Amino acid sequence: MKKSYILILFAALAVSCQKDLDEKIVSGITAGSYFVDAPGLTGGVNAAYSTLRQFYGQEQGFSMTEYGVDTYTEGRDGSFKYFNEYTVGFTAGATYTTNLYTNYFAGINGCNTVVDRADGIPGLDSVFKRTRVAEARFLRALYYFTLVQTFGDLPLSLHEINSINTETIRASEDKIYTDAIIPDLLYAITNLPVTQPEYGRATQAAAKALLARVYLVREKWQDAADLSQSVIDDYNFSLSDSYGAIFSMNNQKNSEVIWSVQFSTSELLNGEGNSAHLYFVPVYENAAGMQRDVLNGRPYNRFKFTAYGNSLFDRQADKRYTEGFQHVYYCNNLATAPAGMKLGDTAILVTTENVPQSEKAKHNYKIWDSTLINSTADRTMFLCPVKFLDPLRSSAGITAGSRSFFVFRIAEMYLNIAEAQVMLQRPADARNTINILRAKRSVTGTDLTVSTPAVPDLNFILDERARELFGEQQRWFDLKRTGTLVSRVKLYNPEAAAIKDFHTLRPFPQQEIDRSTNSVPPNPGYN
Repeated sequence: MKKSYILILFAALAVSCQKDLDEKIVSGITAGSYFVDAPGLTGGVNAAYSTLRQFYGQEQGFSMTEYGVDTYTEGRDGSFKYFNEYTVGFTAGATYTTNLYTNYFAGINGCNTVVDRADGIPGLDSVFKRTRVAEARFLRALYYFTLVQTFGDLPLSLHEINSINTETIRASEDKIYTDAIIPDLLYAITNLPVTQPEYGRATQAAAKALLARVYLVREKWQDAADLSQSVIDDYNFSLSDSYGAIFSMNNQKNSEVIWSVQFSTSELLNGEGNSAHLYFVPVYENAAGMQRDVLNGRPYNRFKFTAYGNSLFDRQADKRYTEGFQHVYYCNNLATAPAGMKLGDTAILVTTENVPQSEKAKHNYKIWDSTLINSTADRTMFLCPVKFLDPLRSSAGITAGSRSFFVFRIAEMYLNIAEAQVMLQRPADARNTINILRAKRSVTGTDLTVSTPAVPDLNFILDERARELFGEQQRWFDLKRTGTLVSRVKLYNPEAAAIKDFHTLRPFPQQEIDRSTNSVPPNPGYN
């Protein structure tokens, strides 16, 4: 680990904030002068949370999880398409992988500092202290879990670093799990409360949800299923009757959300904010009768569904299609509107259906059908997921959004259980579990539940995860975990045809290799 991790820790302490957490700015601090009382310990934990906002809801996080997969491919714009194409630029010097490594190890060191210094603070209430330490250990587990899936073997550091260390010694993946991630989460489950007075802090259910993910990776199928079932049965979460309502900006603390990363409406405290609202937006403003506005979003045009992604949904029966995407853009610019179009009339209709040209000719609005949204020649027209739009921004040019980023939702628990059941050779149970979710996602008057395939398999599970969790920064990890990354990407993402078996790990950062005084091996394939 390097001195930079120490500096980043104190930069985070200088602005220790989360929306709904205690927000304050301090300066002139050292760990010794800061961790002296309850507010200091709380501030240290808040700083550890702030690291989350460098990955979730950011182009970095989306590029590393939604590029180079089966469901999404590249839009027209952006500079990090090599994550999708597995080609030039995808090296040990790649910016985003280096940033993730540096930022998350800084977050880990912040967590270590909280854990190490908590016992030395006099007069703390024991429950309060255990709760704050449990939050730090939950976050440390999350940071390590993301890193170990991304890079494989890693330096293992469970204590505060307050001096320069010039050696990088990579512990095995197994040791990272057995010595850090799993013990941290077991401690968190025991010591975190069911609810927190400040929304956004880790809870017992969040720790169980994370450990369920970990157990899926570790092939502890029954343990993963049991933890997921506990989250369903033992807390106040429930599947929503409306898929769209889950992601309403006015309904972010809803019954489906187990735990989310918070962003602030304060420009001083929000930094880059949640910028997810930028990346999945097509170039709608070029259509007749349209101009850029807050409601429809600022089109950074980074990610679009592959043809496979577009084919996943039942257009009539699945709320995840009918409520999950923007299907109509309404005229907001008479200056470019065609004859007969008025403000508020349909200007663009988006559908995964193939619409004959003869039908298109009957309308004065543009129809983006399957031919256009599946096109690789023009990557500006595609389905926009409403789950990331942020209509509460003050103007169309604002990039720092305030939407919470949902890390764990109750729907994922059903998907976890079904995956475990498939792996435990219980296909009928897996179908029944999936049908609980699909029944809730059925449009009124339809039935989305299924009786096929006769023997549900991992492809069945992965298709359902894609329908439910599209864009939510899980897909690359899902495909890696299930051993299907290379095969499914080759099958469904033509732009990613260069993918190789070694791409199941990201390149270990070159700067870490260069700075270390001992020999640090690169990840295979990235020599």
